[in-house]
Amino acid sequence: MKLLDQEDGFNEIFSRAASNQPIHLLIGSHELGYDLFEPVSCVFADLQIGDTKGSLGIIGPHRQQYERNIPLVRFVSNLINQIAQDW
Repeated sequence: MKLLDQEDGFNEIFSRAASNQPIHLLIGSHELGYDLFEPVSCVFADLQIGDTKGSLGIIGPHRQQYERNIPLVRFVSNLINQIAQDW
């Protein structure tokens, strides 16, 4: 879990899924790039608040409830992006 304490580790993971898609999905160590993430997957979306970019997501088990988590991440990220437009 030391990786979770390192900003560079997260940035590397998020950069692996850079695309124009609204939702990003990385599954297992092959896509996440770290052996310790073999039983893990990540569902996340990009955020932009002013000039600052970030990501919001769920790191969970390899067999998480994608049918629930993907719409949840999409909804919350859209909500944050919409609210941030007024800042």
